Amino acid sequence: MAPTQAEIKLVHLKNCFVNVPQAVVTVLDNARAVVQNVVVELQYRDFVPNAMATKRGNGPSQRFIYVGWTGMASTAKPISIADRTGRRAKEDLGVVEIDATFGRMLGLADGQRLLSFTQASSSPTFSSKSEPYQIPPSPLQLLRKLNKLIL
Repeated sequence: MAPTQAEIKLVHLKNCFVNVPQAVVTVLDNARAVVQNVVVELQYRDFVPNAMATKRGNGPSQRFIYVGWTGMASTAKPISIADRTGRRAKEDLGVVEIDATFGRMLGLADGQRLLSFTQASSSPTFSSKSEPYQIPPSPLQLLRKLNKLIL
């Protein structure tokens, strides 16, 4: 499917899936796409603070994330309806809704623009590797913290 320009809207979905713009939902419905087979690729620029960028010698980097679709359309309206001169934009941007906690962890901000690619039929996966974002503390450390909270 062709890329769709969209804005991020941080909402409370309580999952790691996204709601896509109504235009995309219409295409997926007409193609009789199965919700579980839909993969949404989000491309955006990850902005690092100026001090960090000069220290590392690079500016914003292109980020790619792949998420599933909830089966629902976004209900939010785009934030940046007008450009800097106050004129209405020529094209209406779609809105991709993502869980606020999940979005912030990925470095997304409310109203941030991105490109959204939707693929209705993905190839089967035979193996998958997943690693924790942070190494959890040992069970003994968790018990000690829990005891401090109780006592």
